[in-house]
Amino acid sequence: MIENQKLETHLISLSNTLMELLWPLRCVGCDKLGELLCEHCDDDLPRIDSQNRCKRCGAPYGCIVCTECSGTKGPLPLSYTMSVSPFEFCDAAARLTVIYKDQHEQRLATLCALAILEVMPKDWIQWADLVCYIPADRRAIRKRGFCHMRLVAEEFSRLTGLMLTHVLQKETVRDQRSLNRSERAENLARAFRLADTSARVMTNEKINGIKDTTDISGKNIILLDDVCTTTATLNIAGEVLLTAGAIEVRAATVCRVY
Repeated sequence: MIENQKLETHLISLSNTLMELLWPLRCVGCDKLGELLCEHCDDDLPRIDSQNRCKRCGAPYGCIVCTECSGTKGPLPLSYTMSVSPFEFCDAAARLTVIYKDQHEQRLATLCALAILEVMPKDWIQWADLVCYIPADRRAIRKRGFCHMRLVAEEFSRLTGLMLTHVLQKETVRDQRSLNRSERAENLARAFRLADTSARVMTNEKINGIKDTTDISGKNIILLDDVCTTTATLNIAGEVLLTAGAIEVRAATVCRVY
């Protein structure tokens, strides 16, 4: 097993070297060679102030009264209880997510996971039993060649030690980016289902091929996605998890539209 680990480590190193030769690192903000995010562009990222954000839906300026998750009759129903995002979806942060998803810069997965972890309340890690993510549908995976949030979730699992479940499956629906809040909710009503009756989970020892299966019943779950626009995607996915027996769902995304 030790020899297999050495071989896998060597292959990963060789793969990274080859990628650097063929696709050299460029800053997602300014195209500067040598790093994925230069210091100047990192400083310019539109970070969300944790003191001002809505603790419930993650909107940047909803700490007292949130216009994003409240209506005239009070708080809108959400399947998840709390949400955090490190960035507003604009400027370099928007460019980062687009380059990652649509220009196949998979090396950004670690950066996204670290950004989420940086703003996530520390007690979430002790609270959570599992990490879940919003998967891409089959059409998107065929187009991009990978599931972008799976890679982020795997990195998040590795960094935190939390088990990762691949329990959600997404059906093909209309592209959400051109739809308003009500249209998104209708579009996503049947978008998610459980991948199978027993959710697969991976531990940080997955590099050794160790896998396990478990049910999500009775579990606290952190649900990850790339961008939260109207809360529709997270809300529908969270409902599926709760219906399957999860106790509580909390959400975290790389960016928040406001």
